[in-house]
Amino acid sequence: MPGLRQSIVAQLCYRTDPQLNLAHLVSDLERACRRCGEVAPVVRWDCDDIAFIDKGPARILVGLTEGPNADSDTCLFVSMGPAPTAGATEARWVTRRADSLCRLLADRINRRFPASDVLFHTVPAVIEADQIDQILNDQEEGKDAAPPPSPFHTPRPTQGARRPAGLFHPAVPDTMEEVREALYTIDAPELPALKMRVAAYAFNLAVLALWLPLGAALMAQSAIRGEVPAMAARASSITSLGVALSQVAWV
Repeated sequence: MPGLRQSIVAQLCYRTDPQLNLAHLVSDLERACRRCGEVAPVVRWDCDDIAFIDKGPARILVGLTEGPNADSDTCLFVSMGPAPTAGATEARWVTRRADSLCRLLADRINRRFPASDVLFHTVPAVIEADQIDQILNDQEEGKDAAPPPSPFHTPRPTQGARRPAGLFHPAVPDTMEEVREALYTIDAPELPALKMRVAAYAFNLAVLALWLPLGAALMAQSAIRGEVPAMAARASSITSLGVALSQVAWV
């Protein structure tokens, strides 16, 4: 059973400078937090190398520092744990989910900026900049890093159990698949409705009857790249106008 207030820290080690923009990374995480729940995240910077994102009862730390030894030129720290303002019940909820969420964040960042090594540390307190300094000091002195924590089993609350507001608001997804989907949101292009697609093909057929080369090109474009009703309507109008003007010219 994890402690009442416990933070999980992921340390991504890079042998060379990853050319990582910490401000952009923090901004991406803030936008991801805004998509979950009703409580807006609060970002606070400690100097220019460590940022805290407090969202309800949870705290995310992101820090970029120099490596502790010759094997690591740069280290990126990502931590998940309870916020200083979290109550006992809220801190317990966050602590039980800190391991899986921290690993999820570290995995997402590692995909964008592959690290040479990833270490995990357990901090039995609310994460602050001092704990990051302590981890680096221990590594400089040759002390071994803390072993990776065991994944916590997080059962769903029983019916009627009180849930804290904020990050674990009832509107926030419980399963890791839904959390991953929220973090990896991809805006897929919207396909036109069936009626609009049929209308596009009708316009294409009209153009095909009026001018075979252009109509054939529109049909091929619709088959390869999808239907574009606006373009089909414009082509139909322009072709019809051209045919009408040609008839007037002959008269």
